[in-house]
Amino acid sequence: MVPLVVLATLVLFEYWLVRIIGSYHKGTELQWVLVDAQGGLVGVVALLWLVAILAGPWVLGVVFVEAVGLTLRTKGALNTLALEGAASLYVGVVLIMLAIATMSAARTLIALRRLARARREAAAAGTEA
Repeated sequence: MVPLVVLATLVLFEYWLVRIIGSYHKGTELQWVLVDAQGGLVGVVALLWLVAILAGPWVLGVVFVEAVGLTLRTKGALNTLALEGAASLYVGVVLIMLAIATMSAARTLIALRRLARARREAAAAGTEA
């Protein structure tokens, strides 16, 4: 269940990011700590959060593969080739879904950070002129 919950969370997170990018394009000012944090402790926390978003599903994938492998190993003589094939297919599908959702959310988040930084730089250049 955990990989499916993480997948749903990533899909919702990516949808939320797309909506935020839309609000940036419309010119509304939106402060969001993951995007707007420049430095200090808040910047470190934002960077750690970004790394967790990018790396967390991969760590979960490794744990998930290990858990399924150990479950199959404990079945011993009850383990069949069909069961191993079904478990392998299930693990493969879950890993592919996690990879696609993670990459999509990360790509959108990085685009949002670039957009926020470009807007900040343009505002700073406008105040200096």
